[in-house]
Parts: sequence; C-alpha cells; structure tokens
Amino acid sequence: MNKTIKKNKPPVSGIWGILWLRARRLASGVWGIFRLQTRRLDLRTYHIIREKLWLGALIFIAVFIAIIHLKGSLQGDEAIYGQLVKETLHQKNFFTLIWRENTWFEKPPLYFWLLMGSVKLFGLNEISMWIVTCIFGIISVIYTFLFTKLITKNNFLSFFSGMILATIPFFVKNTRAIMTDVPLTCLMLISLYYGFKAFQTKNKKNLILFWIFLGLSLLIKNFVGLFSLFILILFLFSRKKIKLLFSRQSFIGFIAFLFIVLPWHIYMAVNYKLEFINQYLGMHILERMNYSIIDSPFDKIPFSYIYIMFTHVGVWFIVFCALIIYYIFRFKKLKKTILQYKNALIFLLIWFFLILIAFWFATTKLPHYILPIIPAMAILIAIFFQIIIKNSPKDLIIFSSLTLLNLTPYFYLNVSDFGESNILILVALIKIFNLEYNELYYFLVLVLIVHIIILIKLKPKFTYYHLILMLLITFLIPSQPLRGEEEKQLALDISSKIKKGPVNVYSDNKNFHVNTILFYLPTGSDAEEFEQGEIKIKTKANSKNNNSFCLFKENKNQSKSIYTINNHNLAYCKPLINLEPERKKCNFCLE
Repeated sequence: MNKTIKKNKPPVSGIWGILWLRARRLASGVWGIFRLQTRRLDLRTYHIIREKLWLGALIFIAVFIAIIHLKGSLQGDEAIYGQLVKETLHQKNFFTLIWRENTWFEKPPLYFWLLMGSVKLFGLNEISMWIVTCIFGIISVIYTFLFTKLITKNNFLSFFSGMILATIPFFVKNTRAIMTDVPLTCLMLISLYYGFKAFQTKNKKNLILFWIFLGLSLLIKNFVGLFSLFILILFLFSRKKIKLLFSRQSFIGFIAFLFIVLPWHIYMAVNYKLEFINQYLGMHILERMNYSIIDSPFDKIPFSYIYIMFTHVGVWFIVFCALIIYYIFRFKKLKKTILQYKNALIFLLIWFFLILIAFWFATTKLPHYILPIIPAMAILIAIFFQIIIKNSPKDLIIFSSLTLLNLTPYFYLNVSDFGESNILILVALIKIFNLEYNELYYFLVLVLIVHIIILIKLKPKFTYYHLILMLLITFLIPSQPLRGEEEKQLALDISSKIKKGPVNVYSDNKNFHVNTILFYLPTGSDAEEFEQGEIKIKTKANSKNNNSFCLFKENKNQSKSIYTINNHNLAYCKPLINLEPERKKCNFCLE
C-alpha cells in the first residue's frame, strides 16, 4: 500500500502537484482507450495496418534514394528532350513536338506533356524535369511491392522486392535522367499487375485498368509499350484462359485504350501524312530493329544484354542466376512449393525472357532498352526466397553470401554508357580506417566467416536475417556525376553577357556536347559542330538578328579552347591573335 502511495505521489506539492496528478490520470485514460480499441481491431484491419507500415517505409527509402545527389547538367538525349520541351512550350502547339525548329516524330508526346506541366509549375530547370522521372521510379517501387504481395501474401518479402529494385544502381541512375525508359517501365509494370490480378483474383474489372495503362505505355514510347499485351496473351494462352481477353470488361478497357491512343496518332497522320509514318514507324522502330542507327558499342558485343545485366545490374543479377541454377538442380525437392506459385512464375518468366529475347535480336542495342525486365527479376527473387524459406532456410546462406561481392574492392558497376560507378562501402572504409586495398581482402574474409557462423547458429524462424543483411549490404547510392558542367557554364556565361536575342554557337571542339550548350542558351538560339569553320561563319553566323559566338582551338598544339564572341566587349577578354582572316570577325575571346 505504501509503495502504491509513494509511486503516485506527485513530485511537487500545491497546485503543480494537483495538475501533475490530473495529467497522469488523463494519460492513463487515453492509453486505456487506445489499448481497448487495439484489441477490438479485427485481423483484416491489423494486416492492412502492417502492410501500410511496410509500404510507407519502402516509399520513404525510395524517395530518399531517388532525390539524393539529384544534380548536374543535361547531356546527350537529356539535353535533346529538355530543348524539345523548351521549344514546344514556346510555340504553344502541344500536339506537335518541336526540336531545333523542326517537327519531331521520334516518340509519342505523353512524357513530354508531363515535363511541360512540371516546367509550368516549377520553372525551366533540370530539377523540374528530373522530378517527373523520379516520380515514375518511386511508383515502380510501390507496384513492385504490390505485385509481390499479391503473389506471396508476405509483407516483408514485398518490401524486400521493392528494395531490390530501389537499390539497383542501373535503375536508380535512370530514375535521375530525363529519359522515357523508367516511365515506360513503370506503366508496363502497372499494366501487367492489373492483367495478372484479373487472372489471379478472377475480378475481370482489373482488365479495364490493364488496357488503360497499356494505352499510356504506348503514348510514352510507341509500340514498345505493347509488350505488356504480348506477355498477357502468351500467359493466358499457356494457362488456357485466353477467353479472359474477350470478356465484356476487357472490351470496355479496349475502348478506353483506343480513346487514349488514337487522337494524337490520327492528328499527326492527318497533318504530316507520309513524313510522320516514315519517321515514326520506319526510322525509329523498323530501322532500330534491323540496322545499327546509333553505332552503339553494345551492338558488337556477343551476348550483349547478358553482359549489360552483369555490368549494370551487378550483384542482384548474379543472385538471380544463382537462384535459377539452384532451382534446376533442386527441382524435385522443391516441386510441391513451386507448384503453389506456378502461375506467377510462368507469368514473370514470360515477362523477363520475352523482352530480353526481343531486344536481343534487335540490331540497335542500348542498356536502357531492357529496364522493363528489372521489376520482373526483383519479384522473381522474392518468390524464390519464399520457396527456400518454406523448404530449406539454411540454403539462404549461399545467396546472402553472394551479396558480399559488393564488398570487393574491384567490383565496380557501370550504370551508364558514361562509365559512372556506384559508391562502394569499401571506399568509406578506406577513408575511415586508412586501409590499403590488400588489407580489405582480409576484412572481407573475416566478414564472410562471421556471417556464415551466425547463419548456421540461427534457427529457421530467424531466416529473415539473411534478407535484411542482403539489403544492408546492397544499399548503395550511386552518385550523379557532374557531366557537361563546362558546356553549361559556358552557355550561362554567354546568356548573361548577351541579353538581346538568340545566340548562334559554333564549335570545332569535339569534346563539347552542343545539345547541352543549346539547352542553356536563350530560346531561338542554335549550336552546331563543324569541320570547316569558315563556311559555317560565312553562311550563318553573320546574321544581323543573331549574335555569333564561335568556339575554336587556337592551334593543334594547345588543348585549351579559345572562346570568341562577335561585337561584344567582355571585361575579362583580350584580342585574338594568329587566327585566319575569316575568324578575325570574332574580335574577342573568353578564356
């Protein structure tokens, strides 16, 4: 009794003591009501709350990964798309895309409409356009979670598959690029999710959403978006359920698909006729399949996309291949559990290999073409782990140990054609502990031994430890290199000095990316490379309405470029010497 009185005795006397006791009673009452309501929750509500917590954690991580190091300038196709958005907004006919004052037929307009909307909201800058692709990347992670949950009914494995996608450097790099491939991957993933859900749950209303997102895929990157339809047809045919596509709900969805796809295509065909058909269908689809129109280095590499998966996706593709081999040799033992996921495995394998094989036989090969297969790989890995956990959990030692390859000093993952690498854990260890590369191998062996001992001692119910360890090891955030910064700064210098009218820029420096320069110049400007500078200057640079800015190398012995500008005295410039007579029309240089 005395203990109870002592426990409830207020820390101070008087009015503050009374207030303290009342606050304590109020808190106890609120806590009691909360506990009572928690106990009354039904099992379904409890599982929904748990699912939302897992999904919320995944979204937080995906957002963090997508926006960290989001910086740099536009280069290559990014600069082309940025310039396209700028010019199309300027001419205000949004059905017709414009690039360098010409109609652009290469891709459908949906992605560029979204970029224009973002630019209208946040202004014309890199971030306002990058954020569109980032959002598609985050949505891809969310639907990877939902797809896995639909198949496995397991929150942790759903979180795990989303984390695999979110931590693949190749995928993360592309979520930070103004390119159509991540949006296409996202919309194909959503379309396939609803297509498989219609089969799995026998709720045919999902087919309406399948057709809607199929149409949006088609408006992102022309006929590549139709792969979702081919995948679903092959799957339903293999399961003898092809009649599902001829249901009333499917017909409604198909009508919605036509309303999404046809207006823009009809408008372009009516207004541009054969020019649109020849370029949209001929050059950018048929020629890419039959000819190497870009002269990509991957066109000449045998088994190029397998090579790309190893170098760009890295450790997770190695784990995926190891799991495939494991299942081939352990099929008899795992057969009963595999049959529980038979439909999902068939669907995902058709998804993975149909896209891989289709682009394998295409003559033009680029790494980002196969981005749509990566969500399928992430979901397959989660299902494979589910099967292992149910049958032989200690076999996870093999696959969790494979992720330790990320700790090797020389396992760098190229995540684009420009050769960036992900930030390795060992780079931090070198700086923190002042280690040598040879000493890191001893560290790796020690980690491997401790890892295996812990796993052997753990009971099967703790097998999630393996997966958590894999996520921690592969949680590497690739950096966004500052490519094209020299061109960006040069263009901004020109724009700040020349306030009136557009600028024509010409360069004989092949290290410059003229598309990057063009994006940062005033609207109406031009930027070109040339072999014979005098011809370009005579024919175009001396326009009375435009300012002319010419980039030359003073002579072959100097690697430093001389930037020359016509009729404008810059404070930090000096007269040019030793230039040909025609080039002397550019009177000042910017060093």
